[in-house]
Amino acid sequence: MSIKYNLNNTSFTDKEEPNNLAKQFVPVRVKKVILDDTDIEYDKYGKSEALGLIKYIPLDSDTPTLDTPVEELKEAYPLSSTIRTLPLQDEIVLLLKAPTTSLQSSIEDSKAYYTTIVSVWNHPNHNGYPAGDTLNLGNNIQEGVDVNPLQPFPGDIILDGRQGQSLRFGGYKSKNNALTDDTNQGKPFTLISNGQKTTDYSFTPIVEDINEDDSSIYLLSNHTTNLIQANSKRDSYDTVPPNSQSYKGSQVVVNGGRLFFNAKNESAFISAAESIGLSSKSLNLDADKYICLDGEVIYLGLKARTQDSKLKQPVVLGHRLETYLSDILDVLVEITSGMSKAKTLKGDPIPGLIDVGSSALKQIKENLKSQLNPGGNSNLKSKKVFTE
Repeated sequence: MSIKYNLNNTSFTDKEEPNNLAKQFVPVRVKKVILDDTDIEYDKYGKSEALGLIKYIPLDSDTPTLDTPVEELKEAYPLSSTIRTLPLQDEIVLLLKAPTTSLQSSIEDSKAYYTTIVSVWNHPNHNGYPAGDTLNLGNNIQEGVDVNPLQPFPGDIILDGRQGQSLRFGGYKSKNNALTDDTNQGKPFTLISNGQKTTDYSFTPIVEDINEDDSSIYLLSNHTTNLIQANSKRDSYDTVPPNSQSYKGSQVVVNGGRLFFNAKNESAFISAAESIGLSSKSLNLDADKYICLDGEVIYLGLKARTQDSKLKQPVVLGHRLETYLSDILDVLVEITSGMSKAKTLKGDPIPGLIDVGSSALKQIKENLKSQLNPGGNSNLKSKKVFTE
């Protein structure tokens, strides 16, 4: 028995059987997709209600033809309002009939909805199948010859984007799955990848490559990755933590050409039970008000941590040092003041001591003493760096 699609008319007739017809999917070729308010038919189909609407040509009829103006073609709406895969021109989609907003007034009031792009080529970039020799996917849309489908693993749930982005929910072992072995069989992982590595043939199935894909987020439960670290310097550690390729366990691995985290309204926090390791060519910290470092011990430089305790150099405390130096200068003032009045036992002045004492006393009072300001600002102490 042949099926009469009869989708040139989007309402049921008295002779049709709605219960059966509603279950039938009808393939049609997409000729236009309304995407925004610049489309000339945007207002005609209800403005925002028209977003995602397609105009189509049935595959089972000689009319309308490819030369029919697109405005005269029948329309179909997206079946889902939350998860939508927008078709391209010349792709085949499946249509069905379902109620409209007038369902309460008449159960027979229906319109055409589309769902599922027919996987003619089984390729994520496009599945266009033109009626003639020329493929037209739409304005400014070119066939992607550098996009490959993902190689599936057993039981996977995969979302393949048209431009080489993907989302994979997996966990079962297979020969192509380098993440899963006998030790973590069935343990879940979620792989988000954006931008694929280049291959010689775009129909060859590929597996995500965290090192060659443009950017990746791997959510792992008991797995290792082959991520090559951009910087592996860990001299600040007594015991170097496992690198990116040797750690196995619950972890989130993020990789990309640049990572930018921005908390636009409040704060950004990184908290770890063991340690936080940062390594790069330079480590820059900038703050508008202050930078505070606190710990049981703070080491500045590798040797400060690794040298013998007798060779470790603690920093000095500015106020206390100046108080100490001030006390020393006070003693020197007394000494030089006495020298400037030096006399022999007979009471005769001693010119040499007097000159030295007077000069030293002047130097201490006018220069050295003025440099010290215990408890306050001075040229000897930093105005920005403080310690306990």
